[in-house]
Amino acid sequence: MTGFMPWARPFTPWFTAILLTYAIGFCVFYPDVFTSADESLYVEQAMAFARGSIGLRDGVPTSVPLEPMSDYPPATSVLQIPFVLLGGWRAAAWASVLAMAVTVLVLARWLHEAGYSSGFALLFLAYAPTLAVGRLALSDMPSAAVVTSGLWLFWTGADSRWKWFMAGLLAGLSLLFRETNVLLFVPFFVAAVLRRERHWKALVAGAAAGVG
Repeated sequence: MTGFMPWARPFTPWFTAILLTYAIGFCVFYPDVFTSADESLYVEQAMAFARGSIGLRDGVPTSVPLEPMSDYPPATSVLQIPFVLLGGWRAAAWASVLAMAVTVLVLARWLHEAGYSSGFALLFLAYAPTLAVGRLALSDMPSAAVVTSGLWLFWTGADSRWKWFMAGLLAGLSLLFRETNVLLFVPFFVAAVLRRERHWKALVAGAAAGVG
């Protein structure tokens, strides 16, 4: 039956084709400027990290201590490091493109495991703000990937100690992308702890490790 229902499988050539089309569009209309001031903060911090420093010395007297280029959580800039090294500042947004693909694929897997059509995961990609933010060097898409992956591990891992540990770990680490990310985990985690679910200690341990 599934042979006649391609969307019933978690991943199909259609997903690859659609995500590849978005990537091709990104390459055709490659960013020439930063769309927002926040992008420059993330990317400048990534460039500083890529040079092994917390700040850029350009224009700063050697007598002045270097300071971070951005006050934002550092994980987005850390993800951008390999792209900045390979393609300069304009390549930093590739971190968002790949994070968007990860989010779609995790949603597809989650829907499939829940018995639904994995094709509905493409609704995330069809959302207009996703199409816009997916090509910006901001924390939105990396945050979406981390939160989606963490919630998927939580909701599908009630019988798996390692899945709940990883769910807790991603919840804690999500603070390094955007502080408010953790709010999406709190009600579910608190409820699991109060009910003394089977692997609640692994969940707490993972969250503590991530926050630490």
